[in-house]
Amino acid sequence: MQNLSILLVCSFCILGHVSSAGIRIGNELKNKKLLWMRCYSKDDVIGPLIIPIGGHRFNYFAFKLYSASDDGGVWDWRAREDGIYLKIKAERGVN
Repeated sequence: MQNLSILLVCSFCILGHVSSAGIRIGNELKNKKLLWMRCYSKDDVIGPLIIPIGGHRFNYFAFKLYSASDDGGVWDWRAREDGIYLKIKAERGVN
């Protein structure tokens, strides 16, 4: 469980490469395992939060780093027994 928490925190480092994103973190672990998470950005800390089995948390970050347009989208993180999965759902097509 401790390794899973560390991996989630480290994985959020790649958020600096998007212009804006919604973040959904879901707990799909089995056997009554709770998911502990904390998210760091440059100026904010979200958490610590404990996500129950089948639960999720959603946060929306709006920032623009590299372009004048807002591409939007959702980064859907799911913690499962065999790993952590990321699915990026673009709000609109990438040019």
